[in-house]
Amino acid sequence: MGNGKVDALKKIAMVALFVAGLVFLLSGGDEDNQRRAEAGHAKTVAKKESVQPQALYEVAPDGTFDIKEEVYGDPDIFDSPRIQFVFSDMSKSDCDSVWSVKTDGTDLRRVLSNTQLSPEGDAIIADIPRRSIDNRYICMTLNDNPNGFHKVVFDLKTGQKDVITRHGQSRNMGWQNDSRTIVFFGGGGVTLKNDRLTKLYKYDIKTKNITPYDWSNNIYFSIDSFFIHSPTNRIIVRGYERSIPLNHGGLKKRPENLVETYGVCIFNPDWSKHRMLITDGGYSFDVSPDGEYVIRGNFSDYFTVYSTKTGDVISKFESDRYIAIFSEDSYHIYVPSYDGFEKKSISDGKVVLDAKLPIDCKSLTLINI
Repeated sequence: MGNGKVDALKKIAMVALFVAGLVFLLSGGDEDNQRRAEAGHAKTVAKKESVQPQALYEVAPDGTFDIKEEVYGDPDIFDSPRIQFVFSDMSKSDCDSVWSVKTDGTDLRRVLSNTQLSPEGDAIIADIPRRSIDNRYICMTLNDNPNGFHKVVFDLKTGQKDVITRHGQSRNMGWQNDSRTIVFFGGGGVTLKNDRLTKLYKYDIKTKNITPYDWSNNIYFSIDSFFIHSPTNRIIVRGYERSIPLNHGGLKKRPENLVETYGVCIFNPDWSKHRMLITDGGYSFDVSPDGEYVIRGNFSDYFTVYSTKTGDVISKFESDRYIAIFSEDSYHIYVPSYDGFEKKSISDGKVVLDAKLPIDCKSLTLINI
């Protein structure tokens, strides 16, 4: 074979080798790109699925679903924290009921039906129902046609309903940590003995006695609303701190030099001042289970989280709903959505859980923690 032919064969072999290598590289690159694309897609899907709502309940075309009742003391129901809430059936007039659900959105249960709240099934829940720490009792303010506003407590073990007071506009109630003592404002309400109540009181669910709750140590803070931080029995109050001492009997004339500072005040059980936090406005407020944070929901559609130790702002983030409660870990909040509830981080408001329910929820509280 001549040298010319050998050289030609060498060139052909080199070209073939080059083409094969190029094809290998290109195909390998495509595979790498495809693998990277698939990995990226998987991460995106995983990220979406981490907050993507799942169909937890089967709902019929007419909107009905299988209703399960909450059973007091059932270990399978109370094996983890739950969210208690109010459902207002908009298809009916004056038809409220109380429900609970696990914090992951599963195990929806009815606690009190509308006919358990009132025989005619026409009661409106006028405040946030509060559950005792042992999960046995719920206190709330009801409003129905025959009775008007009245404060009641339900025993979920026996089914008994006791009326604490009748009439009166005050809608603040809370439990101390003995699961026996309810704290409430009289608000002009009348006891079953026809005693009119105008101050702050305690109700003993065992003896059914009402006794005044001495709050004379509160000299400067005017109270709009309150709740009890049950682990410590501290009273968390929304309202105004005044530059002039309170007149508990009421002021006849507002002093011209009066200065009021809006915020949340934390009181010890004897109503001595623990700490005042200057906060944003808004009706909604809650304190974390560990007592470290307070959150305010502002009517401008944002939440602000404060340190209860320093009063400093920890975070502020937007929200389309301003009613929030803290989660059991104190680092997240639960917020009603338009078809369930969301769990958000208090650091940045990021949604980490979007739970879909077959009914709307409002007036959330955390129970069984």
